Amino acid sequence: MTGKNYSKNSIIALTVGAVPDLSVTIPDARVFAKGEIGDLGIKVTNKGLTDIKFVNVYLEESSYYRVISENSVYIGNIDSDDYSTADYRIELKKVKDGKAPLNITLEYLDANNNKYSMPMSIYLKVVSAKEKGVAGNGNGSGIIIFAIIIIAAGYFFYKRWEKKKLHLHKK
Repeated sequence: MTGKNYSKNSIIALTVGAVPDLSVTIPDARVFAKGEIGDLGIKVTNKGLTDIKFVNVYLEESSYYRVISENSVYIGNIDSDDYSTADYRIELKKVKDGKAPLNITLEYLDANNNKYSMPMSIYLKVVSAKEKGVAGNGNGSGIIIFAIIIIAAGYFFYKRWEKKKLHLHKK
């Protein structure tokens, strides 16, 4: 024994692995009508304890809708307790019970580089134009009545002007 004390300090990195917990929603309760083209945002929320990375959101084609924009959107990394949104442009072709199912697949890696692929369906709420408060009476009768009133008023003022003009020439 030499009588000397030795100490050694080491730093160890430890990665805590947890299964990602994701939620997928359509924010702002966006509404469409059958036959309409519109913008659609799909919100991916990371509710888990671990960050996720390299997130891709795929919106698969369906008989209910046509994807007009690119159907694959890369949204990158999503930290724990954060979210990101993938934006699409779609044409709604078919509705069942006021809804249209959207077929989505999420692909991403967790903190330990484990690859995940999550196919799922979420539902787009679809309402009629009348429910949105933008529909008229549907047959255009208001426009026809307005046009008849304008034509009748024009005819009335023209006859009055013509009569006045004739009266001035007689003098």
